[in-house]
Amino acid sequence: MADLFSLYSCKWPLIPGLKTGGFPAFITKLNGIEVATEIRKQPKASGKTPYIIMVTSKSGQENMLLALEAGVDDFISKPIDSSILISRIKVVERQRKELTTNAMSILMEEHIALARMSRVFETLAEKIGKNPLSNALLEWVSSTAIMLDTKVHHKKEDIFMMIFLERVLKEHGESPNSRIFSRTSLKTIEDEHEELKIILADIQNKVKWYLEKKKGADLTLKKAINDYVHLLQIHMEREDKYLFPLSYKYLTEDDMGRMLAEFENVELKVGIKKLDKRLEQIIKAEAILNIK
Repeated sequence: MADLFSLYSCKWPLIPGLKTGGFPAFITKLNGIEVATEIRKQPKASGKTPYIIMVTSKSGQENMLLALEAGVDDFISKPIDSSILISRIKVVERQRKELTTNAMSILMEEHIALARMSRVFETLAEKIGKNPLSNALLEWVSSTAIMLDTKVHHKKEDIFMMIFLERVLKEHGESPNSRIFSRTSLKTIEDEHEELKIILADIQNKVKWYLEKKKGADLTLKKAINDYVHLLQIHMEREDKYLFPLSYKYLTEDDMGRMLAEFENVELKVGIKKLDKRLEQIIKAEAILNIK
């Protein structure tokens, strides 16, 4: 039996493609409330309770109490927004795995990981010019920043800002004018993302010069790493202090669910195991460099 069911209306059959666990053929001729009742009667072969989402219209609101009694867990209003449906399912999946369903918490936790990464970079930068650093170590610095910051965190933040701006525009109209919110503030965040990318590209070039032992390469590489760390810290502080707290005033549970689904796609594209490995390497680097 599928763990998650979605009933696309009180009179439509189950979504094609979802396993029905051997339900009799007549069940597809029942209305949504009757189907929900039949689902709840089925033995829990997997040990898990199905989660039932029913699509409703204004004309069907009087049946919602009956649907709740029949075992329906959640409702989505017509017209159907597939992104909202996916977000609801994503939230339930994470709840069952005892994972956070607050997308903003994910961004803030990543800030903590990036702050730890930046401290490792600062410590390594201090060693440049004093102790020779290997090719592998310097490549690790740039590739770790590109993976965790550019390919994952900034892409998630782009998704967050798009959804956040959509919500603000619905609230205030096309020209939000507020002392606590402006498009200019979001533009600053976007500009910093681009600037961080530019600095990382510069670090890669400076690493080549350093390994080729060009004159002054150690000082320019050290400065580039410190510039990156400094901007990253300012950028994250701005978001933690102003942008993220403000977003809670606007974002809905469905917005959070949409972000969770998109965040997962970002992580899958990079590779969960690769991300976990980099985070483990940062922790090991902290221990080796005696960073507390």
